[in-house]
Amino acid sequence: MKLYDNKILFWSVFGGLLTAIPTFYIPELNSKVFKQLGIGYEWGLIVGAVIIFEIFVEIYKFMKRRYLKPLEIVEGEGLKRQYSLNEYP
Repeated sequence: MKLYDNKILFWSVFGGLLTAIPTFYIPELNSKVFKQLGIGYEWGLIVGAVIIFEIFVEIYKFMKRRYLKPLEIVEGEGLKRQYSLNEYP
């Protein structure tokens, strides 16, 4: 699908971002109305967790490509995926 084909979804996401951004970045609205505090070192924790997650995902993908049998195309049955590690010699 193209980005603008689903207009309801596009405008919903756009409207959600448009209403969320002021609650984070306007100081008076942020602290007095919504009672939120800014975050500091937590961004470092988030970035670290994302990096660790990405490393594990890449290791998983490497192991999957290396040790799992690829797709087999069987006439009349479509694609069959076998995830058994015991099939390799």
